[in-house]
Amino acid sequence: MAVSVCNAVLVRRIVVLGIFFLSAYLLIRVCKTHQYLNVQWLEVSTLKNAPSSLRCSVADIEKRPTTVVLATTNAAFLALTENMLESIKRTGACPNITVIAEDEPSYQYLTKRKNSQPGLHVQKTHFEITLSEHLVINSPMYNQFVNRRPGYILEFLEKGYDVLFVDSDTFWFKDPFKDFHGNFDIAMHNEKSYPNIAFCDGLAFYRCTENTFQFVKAWVFLLEINKRNKMTTDQSIMNGLIAQEHIPGLRIKVLDPDSYPDGKLYFLTKDWREKHKKPTVLHLSFILGNSAKINKLRKVGLWLT
Repeated sequence: MAVSVCNAVLVRRIVVLGIFFLSAYLLIRVCKTHQYLNVQWLEVSTLKNAPSSLRCSVADIEKRPTTVVLATTNAAFLALTENMLESIKRTGACPNITVIAEDEPSYQYLTKRKNSQPGLHVQKTHFEITLSEHLVINSPMYNQFVNRRPGYILEFLEKGYDVLFVDSDTFWFKDPFKDFHGNFDIAMHNEKSYPNIAFCDGLAFYRCTENTFQFVKAWVFLLEINKRNKMTTDQSIMNGLIAQEHIPGLRIKVLDPDSYPDGKLYFLTKDWREKHKKPTVLHLSFILGNSAKINKLRKVGLWLT
């Protein structure tokens, strides 16, 4: 009887290990062959019905079918989100964009925008709906809002997509995808000077590789087990994983701050804008509050809506 029990346990362990290795193998296959996947969420009918004056055609959108620009928003961030979307449209980059709406008002509003922006897809969160009001940075509700982002990124990686995650307080001057070539897993902006690290996940490109998948999976897991701590943030967990070299061999490309400035460089550093005329994407980190961000953009002629 003891031998039978041991055999049964052994069989169960073999089955579990088999499922684990099969899942890893399938992920690698998905990442290696994702250029052949059918991009089901892209609403081609919407693109075909879009006004002819728009710069992006169906063919333009399909040039990069397995890369998605991902953002999240709620009603309070809606004005910034719309300004970001307009800046993307004016670059002519023509990316596939998914915005995950964390509340009903933002979902309804952005759904109406799809007809005027080819490649835009709007999804409603599958988590509990968040408040539509302004969320104070580092408050429990704000942390809950941002801590969902790694889970969304993981979902797209599992489907074989490369993911460019952008906060709604970004502004695009040029097509950034030219900078996402080369031998790396993740590309991000470092808010400190090397060798110190303080990577910002508000603008980050995640290539669909095994290293990236394992990193984001660990990130999501640690956020889940720490979710009772309302002050835990996705960015602090992420930087902890990087500092501890949790994924050996993880290749991080540091984005050039001259091309990808944060709010401190662009608005708070004397003469920076005069010396750097051709940034690619601006992220308004270090500028606290929606009103302050909007006012800064307006003062330099970057408010488009």
